[in-house]
Amino acid sequence: SEPSFGGGYDYWVLKVDSIGTIQWDRTYGGNSSDDLFDIVHANNGGYLLVGHSVSPASGNKTTGAYGANDFWVLHIDESGSILWQNSYGGSDHDQEPYAVQVPGDGYLIGGMSRSDSGGTKTIDSYGDYDYWAVRINDVGTQLWDVGQGGSDEDLLRRVSLAPDGGFILGGSSKSGVDGSKTDSTLGINDLWLVHLDATGEHVWDRTLGGDDEEDDLSSLSLMSSGAILMGGATYSSASGEVTEDH
Repeated sequence: SEPSFGGGYDYWVLKVDSIGTIQWDRTYGGNSSDDLFDIVHANNGGYLLVGHSVSPASGNKTTGAYGANDFWVLHIDESGSILWQNSYGGSDHDQEPYAVQVPGDGYLIGGMSRSDSGGTKTIDSYGDYDYWAVRINDVGTQLWDVGQGGSDEDLLRRVSLAPDGGFILGGSSKSGVDGSKTDSTLGINDLWLVHLDATGEHVWDRTLGGDDEEDDLSSLSLMSSGAILMGGATYSSASGEVTEDH
């Protein structure tokens, strides 16, 4: 069995065959808490593990901590061996990241951040938590990063490719029109989509929800037609974009 590295959660990855038989399992982490949120196929084989970590360099984690939580990304091969790993973050909380593969050209890692500029983060927070997206190449080198948000809480939940070669960031927002947010909030908490171009520049943002209660996004997918399919939860009655009472 795989060891625990102590102090909290570790990443735990299992590979099973077509009938569910375990081929291997591996544990990745340091001596504090390490939480895995996403796995995507790697461009040059193997898998990209994407999560956040509060561990210093310890266990099989070789990167130090910038703040309370950092994005911690590992590229493993088909047998689970670590090919490279890297941490991305500032001096505060950078957490709950997800990833999308850019075919042949690295990845976009997106999560939520309340860090100001420092560490690998090059922009200050707009307010509370903001969307934070980090563009990396196939060996984990950070190419650019961008923050999106207003003066209140903006929580990124999923990232996707966009039809124009850019990216869609999806989550929820309590912010009004300020910071980089140009679309006002309808209720307490709404779905918030942000379209970035391939260089991380803001193209448009859109707020979706009802005008009564909270609306939260949990799934985001780019359709072959170029449309964006979203799913989540709502407490709103019919209002705004919500057409049916709950």
